[in-house]
Amino acid sequence: MMFKIKILPIIICVMTLVSCTTKFQDTGTSTSVSQMLTNEWHIKSYDPSKPVLIDNEFEMRVSTYSSPIFIHQQWVEQLASPYKKLQGLCRRQNGQFTYLGDNNSVMINAGLVKNGQPLPPPDRLTTEVLTQIRNSKWIGDYSCSSSTENWKVSIKATNWRAKNDGTNAWRYITLTTKIDKS
Repeated sequence: MMFKIKILPIIICVMTLVSCTTKFQDTGTSTSVSQMLTNEWHIKSYDPSKPVLIDNEFEMRVSTYSSPIFIHQQWVEQLASPYKKLQGLCRRQNGQFTYLGDNNSVMINAGLVKNGQPLPPPDRLTTEVLTQIRNSKWIGDYSCSSSTENWKVSIKATNWRAKNDGTNAWRYITLTTKIDKS
């Protein structure tokens, strides 16, 4: 019994490390943009002759037990998932995934949110995350050139918000992915 108690924390630790390292890697099997949109992003209908826009809001838990408060890296890394999915698709097509540039990928002046109010400037924590994902080139403009199909994609941060609930705090960032097969 004593042996099991000592092994259990090690197993849990290993399982946690494995899930963190694989969670945001591309695990898709699609070999075309159409397949990916249907099977992995669950887009039911779209016009293949027009660009497709996909909004994903990512929740990040704020660590409020330290000073200054911060967002753990594992929460930030989830924002790489649209980039990693598309990069993985291009690899499966034996294509070249190319970063074309920033192209205003952080929409600081993103305009109006749905209720007609202007989008407020991001707070310090959100600004740090936006800067990191831009510098990591997880947002921006990209192209995939392959013998199968050629396509372009633009990933932009288009919305953000904060939520505080007593001792808990979260930051939310919306990434808009535009995929153009034309």
